[in-house]
Amino acid sequence: MMNSRVKRKILIRFILIGLNMKLLIFGAFGFLGQNIIVELEKLNKKVFSKLSMTYLSNSKFYSLSDEADFFDIYECDVRNKNSVEDIINKTAPDVILHMASTRYFPEPRNQNDHTDINFLGLKNIIDGIKVCGLDSRLVFINSGAAKNADIKDIDGNYEMNGLSYAQSKLLASNYFQKQNITNQISGLEVRLFTPFGPWDYSNRLIQSTVIQLNSGKIPKINSPESTRDFIHVSDVVNALISVISNMQTSKEILEIGTSKSRSVLSVVKNIYKIMNLEYVEDFHRVKTENEEITSMEANINYSKVLLDWRPRISFENGLESTVKWTLSQIGRFYD
Repeated sequence: MMNSRVKRKILIRFILIGLNMKLLIFGAFGFLGQNIIVELEKLNKKVFSKLSMTYLSNSKFYSLSDEADFFDIYECDVRNKNSVEDIINKTAPDVILHMASTRYFPEPRNQNDHTDINFLGLKNIIDGIKVCGLDSRLVFINSGAAKNADIKDIDGNYEMNGLSYAQSKLLASNYFQKQNITNQISGLEVRLFTPFGPWDYSNRLIQSTVIQLNSGKIPKINSPESTRDFIHVSDVVNALISVISNMQTSKEILEIGTSKSRSVLSVVKNIYKIMNLEYVEDFHRVKTENEEITSMEANINYSKVLLDWRPRISFENGLESTVKWTLSQIGRFYD
């Protein structure tokens, strides 16, 4: 996933800041975690003295090698303040990578999970750093959905119950930025714009379309006219490892994408082409009560400068490899 030039640059950065870093990841067992942990495994013995991870909904790293026994793994619900504080105190990390999150689709059974996990979960981690008296650098992995969300400021008059996915992401961003700007914490916020690739969930657009077409079914599509900034997960992983290795802090928000959006329907049509199927103007539209994300596109100018990073995988190549990977993994997906 990481080419030799990028890997060499990353190792040099780690050497310059000093090795034996202690890294703690909250929410490490999801789609992004399955991909970033593979690269951290390769770097581990050269870089980290301790690499700790938490999980809630899954109990297995599907992507790890059988020899990967160097992780300390904790079960943790970020909604549980005492559990979060206990893990931060035990691991005393130099860097915390916070990736725990709800998903935009499908909606959680409890609508308040968006607020409780995306906002209060972040607050629990920030409070835990303070209570433990640590100077851990917090890297907050947020969604690009926060960019176009609408909610009153954290100090304003608002109702926290029933917030949507995007609203909860913006609420978390507002809180993090105020803590960061006033130097209550040390860190930076990274917003991701529609990562895709291997180990994604079976109900996500690309994987679900491939699975359904492979079974001879008409694909189910949510918001086909909406546009997204699709970026291959390997480029996202390279950006995040650059964030870790740079030891950067920033008051500005880093956006990770390609700065080019495309419609959901156009992605589906490309999947037909890759699978050598003739596209027919027929699909099942998944109805949602509130389609709040109609357009997403990153501005990556600041990320290029701060991280010396840019996306390297073209959408076409990334999509083709993802389709092939999905076909090779039919029946082995997790949700």
